[in-house]
Order: sequence, then structure tokens, then C-alpha cells
Amino acid sequence: MAQLAAFHRWVERNAEVVEGEYQDLDIVPRDAKDNPIAATALEGQVPYLVSRDQDLLSLKVLRVPGHRSVQIVGPQAFLRLLRR
Repeated sequence: MAQLAAFHRWVERNAEVVEGEYQDLDIVPRDAKDNPIAATALEGQVPYLVSRDQDLLSLKVLRVPGHRSVQIVGPQAFLRLLRR
């Protein structure tokens, strides 16, 4: 639980609000409601999308022409990446 609290503090210090219009992307085939989340990650040009959502996690990586690839990881995997 301490790791999760540390993660929340890190997000609060480092998060950036992304504004603008979402692209009309259909890239999460298992759950279309997750498309705005995926689009926000792409528009924000983030290297990682951290989620517990199995529909997003099943994709592993978002790849859309004209955008930086976004790796999708769970919270624990992200914490391990931060320790590197």
C-alpha cells in the first residue's frame, strides 16, 4: 500500500493537464469508452499510460501513425519502471 501512496504523490507532482480536442480514434476494440483515454495519452505524447483496465492493458502499446507510441502498464509495473 505504501507503494501506491508513493505513486499517487508522484502523479500529483508530475501530472500535466492536456487540453484540446480529442481525436476521434477507434483504437480500443474491446471497450469504446476507453478511446478518449487512449486519445488523451496520444495527444499528451506520454511514454506510459498507467491503468488497471484490462481492455487497455490487453493492448500493451498504442501505435497510431503521426503519434509517439504509448506503452500501457499497470501501477506495479510502472513503479518498477520508475526504480530503474
